[in-house]
Amino acid sequence: MPQTDDVGHGTMLASIAAGSEDIENDFIGAAPHADIAVVKLKPAKQNLRDFYYIKDGAVAYQENDIFTAVDYLNKLAEKRGEPLVLCIGLGANQGHRGCGGRLASVLDDIAVMFRRAVCIAVGDEATARHHYYGVVGQNTSDKVEINVTEDMRGFIVELWGHSSELFAVSITSPTGEVMPKVSVWNGQQQKQRFLLENTQVTVDYQLGCERSREQLIYMDFSNPVRGLWQIEVFPYRISDGIFNLYLPISSFLEQELYFVRSNPDMTLTVPSGARYPMGVGGYNSITDGIYIESGRGYTMDGTIKPDFAAPAVNVFAQNRYGRYEAMTGTCAAVAIASGACALLLEWNITHMDNRAVNSIELRNQIINGARRMSNQLFPNREEGYGRLDVYQSILNMRNL
Repeated sequence: MPQTDDVGHGTMLASIAAGSEDIENDFIGAAPHADIAVVKLKPAKQNLRDFYYIKDGAVAYQENDIFTAVDYLNKLAEKRGEPLVLCIGLGANQGHRGCGGRLASVLDDIAVMFRRAVCIAVGDEATARHHYYGVVGQNTSDKVEINVTEDMRGFIVELWGHSSELFAVSITSPTGEVMPKVSVWNGQQQKQRFLLENTQVTVDYQLGCERSREQLIYMDFSNPVRGLWQIEVFPYRISDGIFNLYLPISSFLEQELYFVRSNPDMTLTVPSGARYPMGVGGYNSITDGIYIESGRGYTMDGTIKPDFAAPAVNVFAQNRYGRYEAMTGTCAAVAIASGACALLLEWNITHMDNRAVNSIELRNQIINGARRMSNQLFPNREEGYGRLDVYQSILNMRNL
């Protein structure tokens, strides 16, 4: 049945990726002759929004609906006998940080199929101060401060450690009341109400999931008051002692919230850390400089992400009202990259008779043609292997 884009985000991405030429307004999409298939995701259920303290009016979707959308588009491409490029311009800070998550695994499966490409935006969290990188020794701990700028309904914090690591936490309120650490085992849950703040904190310890053995410590702060909340991280059984803490993405938060000593690296949003799809970062094509908010690598397991960068600042797009406006963010970059992949798929299939091409091969072709700035070392955490240059990628293929 007919649907209306009442958010506008998808319309703008579709116009950037495959919009038709409009000579009068000096506009054309990256792959203007490509067919467009769109899945409209329904909003996340209210009970899930309440569970994650997602602010009213924020755009949020459910992972299972994304699974269904990906499956539908893949089957539609099979039915039509056409190649498929998945353009995924969404992400979050919750969930598995590498290639072991459920959505990442599904996208990995699609990316290895013939005539398929998957492009994922790495997000705009580099400067949001929502990531903390920490290291503890066998007899040391690390005190992590979170600045809650205003009273709020709540927020969640996730601590991720490698499979060889095991951590425990204690929490101290702004007035100095302490939730002590406990012995750690899988499924352990600890709750405490801080009396003066009237804040309840719940800590869940998970030592692995169906596809990963990484430790997750999930911390739920309900009705936190403003001030500095402290999480102290203790080693329980460690190898290198490295851990990472994440707060929700900016658009989900009711009030400003950040780590006092944050780290801009490893700020890729989920699921852009998937192994085989292309994680797309952004750069400023107007100044030829970096786009400072573009999520930075690498993944927790050391995989180089983003794979490459595309223009992300003031990208010309058509909105849901048919008017043109500028769009900034890695979602604009992933739309450009998706259009580029459509062109490369056409070149591979039509001109090179390469009908077994997949997302991995397209990624390699883009990387081999990527433009690299003379003042940067590559690969790097900001732009991966360089900047998208489709023309050079095709020239390289012609010379094979």
